[in-house]
Amino acid sequence: KDRFMDKVFETTINQCIKSADESYKKMMYKDALKYGFHDLQAARIRYRDMAAAISVARHQDLIVHFMEVQCLLLSPICPHICEEIWSVFGKKDSIMHARWPVAGDVDSQKLAELACLNAVLDDLCQKIAAHKSAELPGMKYQGKITIHVHNGYSAWQQSIVMCLKEMLEQGGQSFPEPEVIRNKVFSLPDMTQHEERATSFIEHLIQTAKHDPLALSHMMSVEEVDLLEENKPYLEKIMEDNNIDGHVAIVEDGSDMDNCYPAKPLCMVTLEAVAHVVIQVSNKQSSAAPCREFNCPVFRE
Repeated sequence: KDRFMDKVFETTINQCIKSADESYKKMMYKDALKYGFHDLQAARIRYRDMAAAISVARHQDLIVHFMEVQCLLLSPICPHICEEIWSVFGKKDSIMHARWPVAGDVDSQKLAELACLNAVLDDLCQKIAAHKSAELPGMKYQGKITIHVHNGYSAWQQSIVMCLKEMLEQGGQSFPEPEVIRNKVFSLPDMTQHEERATSFIEHLIQTAKHDPLALSHMMSVEEVDLLEENKPYLEKIMEDNNIDGHVAIVEDGSDMDNCYPAKPLCMVTLEAVAHVVIQVSNKQSSAAPCREFNCPVFRE
């Protein structure tokens, strides 16, 4: 279980157990369903895809653990279905007699790394979709994806991170109203000269902290280049699934780029449609013709 994908899957399972358990205790059953089903299924799919991208087997013990945990977490909502699945697992006793799952350690560092990777995936998929909005069925592309990585917080960004962490701790792991946040942040020294970039940076940090309140404490320590290099096959698999022939380049030059922050790299996508066939048209009759020969690309519909 030393691989990144194994560690992330395991800590996500632990996080879902913890969150579902808290939701049941508060009788927030819709949230319990979200953590027990939707979030766990999303983690399973990501684990499957990451393993397929590098052509390695998934850890069998983790898969069995996932199935048993999900069955137990859903048993209060759909007991009859879970009872049947429990028996398919070969369990002799009823699921009603099974012990409720206990969450192991939740690795906030790994969750911060996952949030960074998810930010790249979201940005990448949106950029690819924008480039391919007018594509024809079966069209293929050649392209390059450059991921720009921020190589450290600037002084004004560090000030915002510390300010938001303080507000989060004072608010019991919840933020005050947006206007309160804005007034507090822009009262910091020399912050008004960064107003436009600071606003989007604040939004990014708040969304990150909503997903994991401890992420603000760990996102500064994410080794983004190493993280993305390790998961480059996964990113290139996404290109392949979108009929793109190309490669991913990771460069550490995002410090002065808008919308590029630590733990939120910026994707730049360059795509060019590949013609299905190319017809060469030549004019052999008149030497005086201004254009005697040209290539006409034809795309398949």
